Amino acid sequence: MAYSIMEPKFIGLELAGQEVEQLKNLLADMPLWKRQAMAISLHYDSQAAIKVAHNSMYNGKKRHIRIRHSAVKQMLKHDAISLEYVTSKRNLANPLIKGLTRVVLQTSRGIELKPMD
Repeated sequence: MAYSIMEPKFIGLELAGQEVEQLKNLLADMPLWKRQAMAISLHYDSQAAIKVAHNSMYNGKKRHIRIRHSAVKQMLKHDAISLEYVTSKRNLANPLIKGLTRVVLQTSRGIELKPMD
């Protein structure tokens, strides 16, 4: 497992988990919203980051990743988030951060891009 690639993906995972918690707290403050104890599913394209998140021990030497690992473990333990693997081809965000080819534009579901006149 290449930690140099996994570490930024794991940082993104932890930040996404923080966003989920903030949104859940915001919705809980609204009087018409019933607080639900269900986990929010995060679709992620890094199997390495998902495996590290589910591993009970982080054996890396970098302290900032160890702290983030602890935070993600707490979110998983308290059912704030759940992690599901999604392939890069099925990840809706990939066309927004990677080069757009004609095939990607024609086959992307959920993204409606129209040619400029």
